[in-house]
Amino acid sequence: MDKLINENPQPSEVVDLRVSLKGLVYPTARVYITSLEQRIEELENTISEMVNNE
Repeated sequence: MDKLINENPQPSEVVDLRVSLKGLVYPTARVYITSLEQRIEELENTISEMVNNE
């Protein structure tokens, strides 16, 4: 699958979606979005713990 994606021209929006604000390039948009979702979940858990410990 990666080979098909990498060997064929992609719309710039799709290519841009794979690059983070810090310039880190992810192999696919899905991998990037999944990493964002995981980070959001981690932050939600941290905030929840902080609120519950007050």
